[in-house]
Amino acid sequence: MALPKKLSLTINREVFWRLKREGKVIQTPLLSAKYYLRKTGAESRASVVIGTAMDKRATVRNRLKRLIHQALILFLPKRTGIDMIIYPKKGIIEADREMVKREVGFLLKKASGNDLSL
Repeated sequence: MALPKKLSLTINREVFWRLKREGKVIQTPLLSAKYYLRKTGAESRASVVIGTAMDKRATVRNRLKRLIHQALILFLPKRTGIDMIIYPKKGIIEADREMVKREVGFLLKKASGNDLSL
């Protein structure tokens, strides 16, 4: 399932450089994320970046993107004002759906700084 357009972060030059310059990094055992807090009330947006270093097979990379997108669809609308790029780590290939959901939820909770129920 693809991420809806309104929740998707299109990686253009301006957004990429702002995240690189001013973004903060969060690490979990399965995921790494770079995020930037925008003004309050703005819709949160996210993107998933998986390179061929993760796995050379596109089917594996696409499956991982779908798992992460499903978790983002669940949690992202509860948060406001976050731009985030998620970079999966190699260990996520063996992870199940619940573990990925937990990790994505933790990333968003940590990035937003408030304790909305996940």
